[in-house]
Amino acid sequence: MKGLKNFFITLLLFLSFLLFSISFAQLPEDAPNKLEQSVPYQLPYPGILPDHPLYFLKKLKENLALWFTFDQQAKTEKLLLYSDKRTAMSQSLIKKGKVKLALKTAVEAEKLFEKTIQEVKKNKIEDPEFISRIKLSHEKHVEVAEKLIRDSRFDPNIDLINDLNQALDKNRSLVKEI
Repeated sequence: MKGLKNFFITLLLFLSFLLFSISFAQLPEDAPNKLEQSVPYQLPYPGILPDHPLYFLKKLKENLALWFTFDQQAKTEKLLLYSDKRTAMSQSLIKKGKVKLALKTAVEAEKLFEKTIQEVKKNKIEDPEFISRIKLSHEKHVEVAEKLIRDSRFDPNIDLINDLNQALDKNRSLVKEI
């Protein structure tokens, strides 16, 4: 019985260490995310990227955090944060030369941004500071996506580029509505 108890304690400590180390898996080599700063909106540090083997744990953590967030304003803010992080991830991935993954991540960012706007409309959030932050974020997303499309225009992933353009167009119209 004591051996089984020690095993579970060891397993729990190992999993805790593993989850803790995931948070610091990538050192902030590009932490400030300095791109041509034409839009005065700072994207957050992306953390581990989709090419990391433990990325699924990050997505699981994000989904659980969204599921356990009951305040609609806070949930909308988390969706915006996750969308911004995906945009920053696509920047980092394009720097690494992983064009296809960068495009997929940018499309995912725009889908999360669309969810953000839908939550704003559904919950009738009228905080002017938050709305202006959403608009600035959208401008930054467009800036990063356009650079990504320019950098990958000769890439054979034309379907992903079209998906990204469609998502950007949809989000442009949604931003105009709020």
